Amino acid sequence: MRIILFFCFTLSYPLGYAKDKNICLLDDLLKNTTEYKNYLLSDEENTIELEKNELSLLPDIFINSSQNSNNDRSFRSVENSGLSIGFSQGIYSGGAYKKNKNRINLNNNLNNLLLSETKNKMLLDVFSDALELEHRIDKKALYKKQLERQTYDIRRIEAGINSGSVAKIDLDIANIRIRRLNDQINALGFEIDNLSEKLYFKYRIPKTEIRRVNYSSVRDCKTGNYKDKLKNKFNLRSDIARASNEILEATSLPSVNFAISFTPPETGNINKITTKRADFGASINVSIPVSQYFLRNTYQKQFAIDVARLKLEYDNSLEENENETRSIERRIKSLENSIETTKKSIVVERNKINYIFSRIKEGQDNIISYYQQLDTYEALQINLKEEEKELEFQKVLLYFIS
Repeated sequence: MRIILFFCFTLSYPLGYAKDKNICLLDDLLKNTTEYKNYLLSDEENTIELEKNELSLLPDIFINSSQNSNNDRSFRSVENSGLSIGFSQGIYSGGAYKKNKNRINLNNNLNNLLLSETKNKMLLDVFSDALELEHRIDKKALYKKQLERQTYDIRRIEAGINSGSVAKIDLDIANIRIRRLNDQINALGFEIDNLSEKLYFKYRIPKTEIRRVNYSSVRDCKTGNYKDKLKNKFNLRSDIARASNEILEATSLPSVNFAISFTPPETGNINKITTKRADFGASINVSIPVSQYFLRNTYQKQFAIDVARLKLEYDNSLEENENETRSIERRIKSLENSIETTKKSIVVERNKINYIFSRIKEGQDNIISYYQQLDTYEALQINLKEEEKELEFQKVLLYFIS
C-alpha cells in the first residue's frame, strides 16, 4: 500500500518541535537522514557566504614597481626602478555589501523553510512505509493462525482416512494448502526484512524503533498551517528575487574608492628607500559603469518575469492543494463505507464456513468447497487490514495538507 501524491509542504519551525506545544518524538531519528545532513551543509554554505561578504570590506593592498624607457635611455638595474606601496579602500559601491547580506539571510530563511518542507515529506513517506511494514507483519500473523488451523485439519483428516470416512484426496488438498501457507509466510518474512532495511537505509530508523512511527507521533510532528506556510515561501522567494535584482542594479551605480600610497623620497626609486622619510600620495577614484546603467531597465523586466513566474507557481500550488484535499476527503469517505461493508461480509463468510463444515460432517459437501470458502474469508480479512491502513494514512495526509 504505497500512496504516491504530489504536493508541497512549507513549514518554518525548527526540527526539534511540532505544533506549538507537542514534542516531535521522531526528530532524533530524522536528524540522522541524508536530507537533514544536506540541510546542515547548506546552512554551513550560507555561513561561508556571510563570511565572504564580511571580508569584502577589507582594503586592497598594492605594490607597484616600474621603469620607463625611451630612445635615449634603456632599462636599468632593479634598484633604479620606481616603487609604490599602498592600499585602496572602497567607500561606496551601490550598497552591494548590505544588499548581499540581505540576500544571504533570505536564502538562509528559505533553507530553513525547505528543511521543514522536506521533513514533512519524510514524515509522510516514513509513515507510509511503516504502515506497509505493519501490514506485512499483520498478514504474516494471519497466515500463521491459518497454518495452525490447517495443521489441526490435517490431524482430523488423517483420523477420517483411518476410519474410512474421508478420501485420501482430501489429505492431499490439505497438505498442498499447508505448503502454500508456509511459502506465503516465508515470502512475507523476506518482505518484512526488506522493508525494515529500507526504513533504516532511507530514514536511519532501526528495527527496534519502527513502532515509534505511528498515527499520533507523525501528527505531533506537523507544524503550522499549510496555506500560511506556502504564502511565506512565495514571499521569501519573491524577496530573494528582489534582493538579487537590487544587487544587479548596484553594479550600474557609480563606485567610489579611496587610495593612499607611499613612495621612496626624491626620485621614488627603490635605491632611495629609507625608514626616516617617504613621499605620500592620496586619491579618490570615481568609476561610472555606463554600459551597466543602460541595463537597469532590462534587469527590471527580468525581475518582473521572475515574480510573475513565482506567482503562477504559488497560485497553482493553492489550486492543487484544494483539489487534493477534496480528493482525499472523497477517498476517506469511500474507505469508511468499504470497511463497514467488508466487516459485514466477513461475518457472512464466517457463517458460510461453519455451514459448509457442518455439511461436510453430514457427507453433503466436500473439502474443496470448504477451502474455497476459507480462501474467500481470509482474503476479506487481508483486504480489511489494507483498507484500515490506507484510511489511517489518508487521514494523516489530510491533516498535513489542510
